[in-house]
Parts: sequence; C-alpha cells; structure tokens
Amino acid sequence: MGATNYTLALEKRYSRLTGQLEELRANIERIKSEHKKLPEFERKHQSLEILIQSVATLLKEEDVNWEPALTPPIKPWSYSIPIPFGSVGRRGHDVLRRAEVSLTVREIAQQVLREVGCENPSRKILERTTNTIGVTLHRYEGRTVERSGKYPARWRVIHKPYIDFGP
Repeated sequence: MGATNYTLALEKRYSRLTGQLEELRANIERIKSEHKKLPEFERKHQSLEILIQSVATLLKEEDVNWEPALTPPIKPWSYSIPIPFGSVGRRGHDVLRRAEVSLTVREIAQQVLREVGCENPSRKILERTTNTIGVTLHRYEGRTVERSGKYPARWRVIHKPYIDFGP
C-alpha cells in the first residue's frame, strides 16, 4: 500500500512539473515572438510621437487656450461609456418598454445614462450611447420595436400600438 501511495504522489508531482514546464515553454515562445516585434513597435512609437506633436500644433493654432491636459488619451477600440458592456441595447429596450410616449434614440440614450447616474454626459458619451442604442433598435425593428417614418425617427414597442408617434 505504501509503495502505491508513493508512486501516486510521484506521478502527481511529475504531472505538476511537466505542466509547469509546458507553461514556461509557452511563455518563452510568446516573449520571443513579442521580442521580434520590438523594432516595428519602436518605429510606430516614433511615428506616433511625431503625429501627436503635429496635431497638437494644429490644435494650438486653432485655439490658443487649448492644452493637452484638456484632451485625455483614450485607448483605441476600447469600450468607453459608463454603461456595462453588452447591456446598452437591452437598457434602451427597457426604457422604450416603460415609456408611454414614443421616443427618439437620443431621448432613450439620455434616459439610459440618467439611470446609471450620468446626469450630464459629455457629447462623446451621449453620441456613443445613442449610436449603440440606434443600432440595436434598427436590428429589432419590425420584431419588437417600430419607428415613425419621419425625421427624427420616434420609436415605440410593437405591443403598444396605442402610443402615437407624436409631432
């Protein structure tokens, strides 16, 4: 019995050690691969610094009071609105479902932002939220929501046909 336990313990240890070795090898390969990209990243870094300086010069030319601190950096292709990722469209639908009047996409976005505690959103946040909700509404048009044929489009849920699209 003792020899079996000893063998099992050694096998477990062997498995853990080989697992660590595989993970270490994968990390080494990843680092080597990333290291090969370093010259490209350095060229891109230099190019970006030149572009940033050029745009800063143009902004300063347009507005003497402009300061770089007034324009904080944002990561490209990142999520940047105060509503949890993946829930914007659903929250827009909820606002529309509770509404007793037809609403524009902008009105829906403003209400969604108010509900998450963003009373005075910046123009960029409001635009991003409006675009996200607009895409969702268009995707579900005819199935769960419908819109007026006028501009700006007013929306209502399909199961409330008594709601007038208004002016």
